[in-house]
Amino acid sequence: MRSSVPMLNLQICEPRANRRRCVIGTPEPPLPFTVEPVYKSQAWHAPIFIAPEPGSDRMFALLHESSGKPTELVTFRDEPKVAERTQLIELRGRIAYSFCFDPDYADNGQLYLFSNLRMDKFDGSKANRISRFVVRREPEWAIDPQSEHVILEWPSRGHDGGGIAFGHDGMLYISTGDGTSDSDKWLSGQTLDDLHGSVLRIDIRDSTPEKPYAIPPDNPFVGNSQDWREEIWAYGIRNPWRFSFDRLTGDLYIGDVGQNAWEEIDFQPASSPGGENYGWRCMEGFNCTGLSGCTCNDTALTPPIHEYGHNLGCSVTGGVVYRGPISALSGTYFFGDYCSARIWSF
Repeated sequence: MRSSVPMLNLQICEPRANRRRCVIGTPEPPLPFTVEPVYKSQAWHAPIFIAPEPGSDRMFALLHESSGKPTELVTFRDEPKVAERTQLIELRGRIAYSFCFDPDYADNGQLYLFSNLRMDKFDGSKANRISRFVVRREPEWAIDPQSEHVILEWPSRGHDGGGIAFGHDGMLYISTGDGTSDSDKWLSGQTLDDLHGSVLRIDIRDSTPEKPYAIPPDNPFVGNSQDWREEIWAYGIRNPWRFSFDRLTGDLYIGDVGQNAWEEIDFQPASSPGGENYGWRCMEGFNCTGLSGCTCNDTALTPPIHEYGHNLGCSVTGGVVYRGPISALSGTYFFGDYCSARIWSF
């Protein structure tokens, strides 16, 4: 968004001795919005994810491990001047990327966490875990570590993804990265026989230790004969750090971190039956990567709805569709970039 302020030709001069040194240019107009910090009384250390607790006046925030402090999940009242907060759980020995509340959280107090840690089952290497915890809300706020119920785990040595959310259909969606740190070395972006480089869709409504999740029968690769993972809902994604659903329409927006040159936002309408291939490792944004074994501009690929180059930023964070009280902004998607700290919308 840009304001309607006209462009100005300016000449700025500095007197120096008997001559003048001038800079002549045409500046950008003022930005239409300003950023105001909130929760300034909180002593943050690396906040990485924040969300309102359903049905209350509280916020939950995930603090990344930093400066010798472990990962922790905290809660505080949603008031800008509040300094007090309560630690719900300390996650020493692992990092966490995001969390979401169960659709029936008001009744069951269940919270789902996306975390990364070393696991013996993967030879001590790092792997990702989706697990469920129970939040105790009375008499004091807390999460018992022993309440952890593991839903899903998969190995990863690089791009982990990091998103988790419930769709309007009640299914749990999870974004996974390609699992390596450069150029999709595991060749996961364009394959369907592992959980990497994808958005997963699973049913956890009847989750038990023996059967932690079910695969929805309408997932696009159910019943295939090629050993494809039936949890996959969409694929061809490099590192989908954040995704979100439009809370009004159910449309899905995915912020996919690029590699050398381009960042992208992918889109899936709520009416989609799934199965989209967003192009990675062959495409980065609208552009061919030139990696081996790739066919560029394949008509079967789903292009992004937005891209920007590394002259503007280098790591898209993703964002949300605004559905608040400012009617002029309704339906606008806001997203940011980690490297440049810029916020854009369309």
